[in-house]
Amino acid sequence: MPPVSTTAESLPPTTLPETPTTQPAPPTTIRIPTTLAPATTIPPVASTAPLVSATPETVPDTPELVLGAPDASPEQVVKAVDAILETAPSPDQAAQLATNAQVLAVVSTSQAEEIFEALDVSELDNTQIEALIEAVQDAPQEIRETFEETVDIFKTGLDTYVPVGSNIPVGTRRTLVAIGAVLTMLPPPTRIRN
Repeated sequence: MPPVSTTAESLPPTTLPETPTTQPAPPTTIRIPTTLAPATTIPPVASTAPLVSATPETVPDTPELVLGAPDASPEQVVKAVDAILETAPSPDQAAQLATNAQVLAVVSTSQAEEIFEALDVSELDNTQIEALIEAVQDAPQEIRETFEETVDIFKTGLDTYVPVGSNIPVGTRRTLVAIGAVLTMLPPPTRIRN
């Protein structure tokens, strides 16, 4: 077999097939309507931000708004609590006051007693009970003592509250008392003589 030469001189000339020429597509016309659709207005979105800035100078006068303002001064909070306590507070108002740590930090013991007397713990949901325990637990000692004198802390629901002078939560104490009562009811062990 003779050697194959790969140089350009030995290759036969090739011709490319003719490609048909294409005509450009006719231009596309776009029709734009002469009348435009009416503008759509988007309704304003209701804001969840307070209507009044809660700076100490501009805290609103409404007691409920004052109690919700994180920047309210202690004097403004006491004034708002007084306004609510002028008439006998409803259980809902009492729950709002008793679960507010800002309120319990500044009220007097007599104000706290009025709040706790109006409070119906059995009507509170779990979230409110947790908020109540947290607020009272962080309150000054005299407010906590007033709470314990006014409210039956051994009711169900206040299980995580730790009374003044104790390290044991109410629920654990209740269990220990029940175990102690059962143990005292058992007959004493008998001794077998040999």
